[in-house]
Amino acid sequence: GEGTMPDTTWGAPTVRPVIAQTAGWVQLQLDTKPNGSTGWVPRSAVSLAVSPYRVQVSISQRRLWIYDDGQITYTSLVGVGAPKWPTPMGTTFVDALVATPKSQIYIYGPTVVILGTHSDVFTDFDGGNGTVAIHGYPSDPASTNGEAVSHGCVRANPKTIEALTSVPLGSPVDIVA
Repeated sequence: GEGTMPDTTWGAPTVRPVIAQTAGWVQLQLDTKPNGSTGWVPRSAVSLAVSPYRVQVSISQRRLWIYDDGQITYTSLVGVGAPKWPTPMGTTFVDALVATPKSQIYIYGPTVVILGTHSDVFTDFDGGNGTVAIHGYPSDPASTNGEAVSHGCVRANPKTIEALTSVPLGSPVDIVA
């Protein structure tokens, strides 16, 4: 169906990865269900930029890597989804960096890295639509250290969240086995 691309997402300008281009049109990866959805927009409606950054998360290794121009610049253990609530695999992207509401900082930490993908299990979660994120977990810091206990989000220590804040919006995030 036809739709419109919002000018802002999570309170910041909307940024989407480019999948393909043809004469006058650009195909973008979307943050909507189903995961992997794409849409075409007029080339004139978007500004193009290139990010040298890519993030990879391995479910089995319970580890995250940040690449800048193909070189690993940061790596750390992370927590991933429990087997019954798996972290969804595939290529997604950094959708937004959101300051956590003060009432929830003790749950998620001060900054949440929103991804453009959704849980394969939850259609909604905590008032949202099952969006997956990378966030801290101050109430159980050990769960960010290689545990498979989350509801599908990636749990990361404060240093990892800080490293991710340098990754531009729209940068690809590969979640692999």
